[in-house]
Amino acid sequence: MLEASLARMDEAPVAFTKNRMRYEVRRPRRRPRAPRLGGPAAATRVFAVSDVHADYEENWAWLEGLPVGPYRGDVLLVAGDLGHTLPLLAAAFLKLTAVFGEVCFVPGNHELWVGDFDEDARSAKGFSSKAQPRVLEKLDPSFVARARALATAACAAVPRRGPALDSVVKFERIVALCDALGVRTKPLRVAVGDGDDLWVCPIAAWYVHGFGTPSPHPDAVARARSEFTDFTLCAWPDDVDAAPSRFDGDAGPAAYFAARNPPLPEPSTRVITFSHFLPRPELMPAKRPPSAARLDLVAGDRRVDAALRARGSRLHVFGHTHVNWDACADGVHYVQNALRYPNERRMWTSRVDSVHRCGGAPRRSSNACVPVDPEKRAADALDALRIWSSEDPDDFCILPNRCSACKFADPPQSD
Repeated sequence: MLEASLARMDEAPVAFTKNRMRYEVRRPRRRPRAPRLGGPAAATRVFAVSDVHADYEENWAWLEGLPVGPYRGDVLLVAGDLGHTLPLLAAAFLKLTAVFGEVCFVPGNHELWVGDFDEDARSAKGFSSKAQPRVLEKLDPSFVARARALATAACAAVPRRGPALDSVVKFERIVALCDALGVRTKPLRVAVGDGDDLWVCPIAAWYVHGFGTPSPHPDAVARARSEFTDFTLCAWPDDVDAAPSRFDGDAGPAAYFAARNPPLPEPSTRVITFSHFLPRPELMPAKRPPSAARLDLVAGDRRVDAALRARGSRLHVFGHTHVNWDACADGVHYVQNALRYPNERRMWTSRVDSVHRCGGAPRRSSNACVPVDPEKRAADALDALRIWSSEDPDDFCILPNRCSACKFADPPQSD
């Protein structure tokens, strides 16, 4: 029984109906929030990260090292590719919800991979690749047991619709897991205090082949579909047709997810949206390795940009390309804060890499080693991921010196 498997946890029972069947799961009790979130005691900050890929040991170590305490009044946006198995996602969410007052999430392409690593959440060990060590096997057994029990509950809440698991059911299981852990997959309102609050809005999406080039050559599409893992490990049901001839139309995954996104509950002048996939081709990196020559065929969907503008967004966070970004186009700021794969951090540097050094040796000034107070280091550990603060609620460009539009703006005139 699902209830028996979770009976040892400190949880409150929640009953719900799914597919005409009644289930009862036990929702973990949330740690009391600090009064800062949406309150007057101190500023509320919003942080954003993407492409954490927690199945890599170095990246999981970053999750393990996040300081508990300084961010209990803050919000974290995770723009996809946190992990590809439900137990690993559950473990990562347990870590993040212990650090942040609110965690908001939208799945990426890795989350929707399906295979034998997903069929049995009790024994799932991760994607069987030498490049991706089995992180869960090296963690505390009681913590892993809790994560796997939560994954099992999500699987029970959303049964398979056919003989094999498909990516739509996997998406629904992820949403069920997020609901059980209090992770937000729908718009979140953050009180500012002046009567005009901030809305944080996830936008579920997928990519189309005609994103960068409206009519890509069929040979390029065929090669892209043979090169990228999504076309091997994602499985789409018949009502979400992923055939190349219809992939860019009204039947493919991109159209399916675009139709799922709810409007904001009310209009606002302060809106931050986030998606995993790119909203416009201008955000594609100009320089790419040969292995990513056809990345634009699996990168984004212009409907994401239409959706964020329909919601009045002033700042949009995205991921997927692993190339961190600050740009402004047509009045909207676009930011990517990708943690990236470990080998990518060794190949090229990024401003986001500083979050890996937050608990390391004292900072150096010239040739002198300057000690840093541990509490201050913890409070500043994620500065590279900060995108908004209620101290200046109408500032949606946190890095004007890097932003492609703002860094060329005329300096303010003095009186």
